Amino acid sequence: MQLSLALRGIAIAALTLALLWGGIRIMTSGGDAKAMQEGKNTIKNAVIGYIIAMLASLIPSLPPPNIEPIYFNLP
Repeated sequence: MQLSLALRGIAIAALTLALLWGGIRIMTSGGDAKAMQEGKNTIKNAVIGYIIAMLASLIPSLPPPNIEPIYFNLP
């Protein structure tokens, strides 16, 4: 559980830095469409990465499925 919290903190820090970097790239683009699009892509990818990281931390806490063993009767 502690590792999950540490990784969540790292993910939040990385998200914050990526959002700041994307915002700076947009603000300093000077009207350049390519630089502005790169800034938007940075922000979009940061949010997607954060969502994936949060979903990955949720998966271990899900209850295990009730799996029945499969038996094969071979002749």
